[in-house]
Amino acid sequence: MGKGKTTMPKRRPVERRRHLYLVFDDWSGGYSIRKIDLLGDHWRPPLVPVGTPEGPVFTGMFTLPVASLRFEAPRGEPRCFAAFGSKIMAFHPTKDSGFAPGATIYDVGTRCLSYGPKTWPDRVNPTYIPVGDRLFVLDAGSFEVLNPLQPYGDPNRDSSASAWAWSKLPAPIFHCDHVTAYAMHPDGRTFFVSIGGDAAPATFSLDTVEPVAKEDWKWELRGKWKLPFTGRAYYVRELDAWVGLSGDPSTIGRLCSCNVVPTNSHSADTIGQQQCPAMKFSKEKLFSEVRGENHIGANLVYLGHERKFCLLECISIQADLPEKLTDSDETNGESGVEVVELPYVDDLCEDSSDDANEDSDDEVNKDWYRLFRLTAFSPQYDKNGDLTIGISGWYRYYNMPQEVSQSMFECPVAFWM
Repeated sequence: MGKGKTTMPKRRPVERRRHLYLVFDDWSGGYSIRKIDLLGDHWRPPLVPVGTPEGPVFTGMFTLPVASLRFEAPRGEPRCFAAFGSKIMAFHPTKDSGFAPGATIYDVGTRCLSYGPKTWPDRVNPTYIPVGDRLFVLDAGSFEVLNPLQPYGDPNRDSSASAWAWSKLPAPIFHCDHVTAYAMHPDGRTFFVSIGGDAAPATFSLDTVEPVAKEDWKWELRGKWKLPFTGRAYYVRELDAWVGLSGDPSTIGRLCSCNVVPTNSHSADTIGQQQCPAMKFSKEKLFSEVRGENHIGANLVYLGHERKFCLLECISIQADLPEKLTDSDETNGESGVEVVELPYVDDLCEDSSDDANEDSDDEVNKDWYRLFRLTAFSPQYDKNGDLTIGISGWYRYYNMPQEVSQSMFECPVAFWM
């Protein structure tokens, strides 16, 4: 009696668990990369009693995990960092009149460090835009794209170091140093860029499907208005809207959503004359309003599903903090979930309208310390159609190495990968 072949069921590929990666220039020689597990059990927010006022719920003060990687590079350059795919890349300027030695690349999936490609000349104020497995960059007078390098073992991978390099594209029809906001369209191929500041407001789009010839890359003017964000905005499918931090000084620190601009240039609106999309601002302010806390900088990160966001906000406080909060990288807890008692934590639950001038002689002698406040939340529209985070949010504080430069506090670097 013959035996039939046994077919083994195919295993589904295991999706790599994502984490929040933070970059700090917290030592004299350069930077460290730290990983925080936002989806672990210890990150689940506590049950919120009925009748709790709307807004994030305070969950504690914690120490940072130890660094996953440390590497040498000139400090104080937050705009030199970008990420796409599973790679965090550092494009630092060179100090002499030659090519930079190459980008420092950390692959969070393989936990490998590599180098390249080179950049020339040094970028002044770059805007990096990841599109799938490619990375576009807008900078003063230039527009380039970095295509992915084939993985090790791939027969198409070229052993030459020049196989992975930036490709120059036709210059945009606007000044790249005036970029104020950008967002990826849900079609996965078109991104929108707004300019402002010293330039007249305008918004442009680019279809990133590669044409036959480089000169066929075509920017389209969408209108003489700008997206209402500062920096990057994200498409949230559940809201069918772009979501980001407001770029309007009158609503600073609030979340903003706006309708997605259609990519069809042959619609009822004449190209270049599309109307500014409808927008909404959150009822709550995301930036800290706790008495005694001073805002330094912030970065909004989208977790990619179920409307989940986290806000990394750097703040300064005047307090007598425990000595362990100022320790170097090597003394921080491995898990990153060690609770630390803050002398001023009791004030977090007090009414921020209390008289802030009631300073004792001891308070005058307190030192200034810098921390970061991590807020997790899920925006939604309430029954009136207003943008809100309701009681979906929670926040906690992390100690920051005091060696971190001011520029890295003003523009904190964080990636969800």
